Amino acid sequence: MSVLGMHINITARRPKPGTGITVSRGECGGGVSKRRFDVNLAATPPTFVAKPAVDDFTGQVTSPTVDFPYKISLTDPEVFELDVTKACAGDCTFTVVLDWVADGKKGTSVLDNHGHSFRSINASSRPRYRLDPGLDGMKLQPLSLTLKLL
Repeated sequence: MSVLGMHINITARRPKPGTGITVSRGECGGGVSKRRFDVNLAATPPTFVAKPAVDDFTGQVTSPTVDFPYKISLTDPEVFELDVTKACAGDCTFTVVLDWVADGKKGTSVLDNHGHSFRSINASSRPRYRLDPGLDGMKLQPLSLTLKLL
């Protein structure tokens, strides 16, 4: 199977909410190589740049940048990590569309959040927190200004 390309489909753009805080889930899992991309949701259409795979624990590059098209194994999972480096001006939702070919047949797969679009809010002026699991339950941890979508 070959993955031919990827594009970001903005499904809605709205003004930034007037009040509130932003809460993200903490990162979890491990042991799986990720295809990393920096994403600019402010561009029309949104753009992305492939980045090298980096070990989450050591910070060492584990494989060079892989750009489209590339071949994958049907038995190994593909994990895409999209790091939104430029958010949309307000509140936007989006899906990720992958183009592929397998056994000579072309197709597309829409990657979404269990049937719903992913959401990005330009939270530059809002308090931001991450929800992390701990031994004594879930904890809200203050976040830096880097927005990361997994």
